Amino acid sequence: MLVHVMTNGHAIFPNGGMTWEHLGFALLLGLIGVVAINLPYWKPKGPVVECQATVKSKRVESSNTPAIYYRGERSNYVITFVVEDGKEVDLVTIPAIYADLKEGDTGRLKYQRDSILEFELL
Repeated sequence: MLVHVMTNGHAIFPNGGMTWEHLGFALLLGLIGVVAINLPYWKPKGPVVECQATVKSKRVESSNTPAIYYRGERSNYVITFVVEDGKEVDLVTIPAIYADLKEGDTGRLKYQRDSILEFELL
């Protein structure tokens, strides 16, 4: 189907069913939808915490995700650290860091909210 713009500048398709105003409104709604869906990922991450810590335990948490984002099972790699003040902190990491660290490892931990940024063995 050939798309025509009529001389009056309003109709996009030959049958006049959709106008530039309709298209603009649809694009605006799409943009609002994208922002609303991604807003949780764009929120401020919080302060970066740096301290000495020891790996207490490791676990993999699995969950099913909605089909709209990703089909199938999703795994979170979680490491529990005991930090300098004795508090336990559960942090999510990538599989490579998860595989490298072992229970009892001690080092300098840098994290933000619930994610490991860096762990340097002492």
